[in-house]
Amino acid sequence: MLGLALIAPGSAPAASERPPVVMIVLDEFPVADIMRPDGAIDARRFPGFASLARGSTWFPNAHTVYDSTHEAMPAILDGRLPGPGRDAGFRSHPRSIFTLMAGLRYRIRAREEATTVCPPRLCRRVDHYGNPKYNVLNRRRERLEDTIASLGPTKRPTFTFHHSPLPHVPWTYLPSGRARTGYRPGTLPDFSSPAGFGDPFLTQHNEQRHLLQAGFVDREVG
Repeated sequence: MLGLALIAPGSAPAASERPPVVMIVLDEFPVADIMRPDGAIDARRFPGFASLARGSTWFPNAHTVYDSTHEAMPAILDGRLPGPGRDAGFRSHPRSIFTLMAGLRYRIRAREEATTVCPPRLCRRVDHYGNPKYNVLNRRRERLEDTIASLGPTKRPTFTFHHSPLPHVPWTYLPSGRARTGYRPGTLPDFSSPAGFGDPFLTQHNEQRHLLQAGFVDREVG
C-alpha cells in the first residue's frame, strides 16, 4: 500500500487555525513501482507522484505490517499491530486517526472500502457495508475522483480519508484512464491467481498490466 497524507492550508493560516488534512491510501501499490534504481521517484513515468514528492516529505521506506488489507489497514489507522481477536471494525480499534482528528475538532469525511474503523458517531456508514451485491472493485475510478473533486475550502476544519482499491487487481486501466475491460470475475482465467504464478509469461504480463494501472493512479493524483 502507498499512503498520501496532505496538509493543505491554501493561504497561510493564523496560529489558531487548523488546515484541512487529506489522507489517501492506495491498495496493492509497492513503492518500488515508482522508483528508479537510485531510490528517487521516476519523474518521467510517474510525474504526478514526483510532483507531490517535490513539495512533500517523502518516506520511501515506509511499508505496511501485513500482506492482507483487512489486517494492514487497521494498523495504518490506529498504529497497532494485528492481533488475535481483532477484526477490522471500530470496536477492535477504539482509538484511531479518526478519533484523534475528531478530538481536535475536525469534521470527518471518510471512505473506508474494506474496514469500519471509524465509529458511527463520527462517520456516516455507506450503504455497501453488509451488502453481498456490492463489489468494492467496481467504480473505483469514480469513487476516487469523487473524493478528489470534493476537496476545497470548508467552513470547518476537515479530515478527508479515502482508501482506494487502486492499483489493486483487477488491472483494467491504462495510464490515459481508458479501461481495457470491465471487471468480471473469471474474464482472464489464471492471470491473477495462484494457478498462473509459475508461468513466466503471465508473471511478466501481469507486471506490465499492474504498472499501466499504476500510471493511471499517477494521473489521478497528479
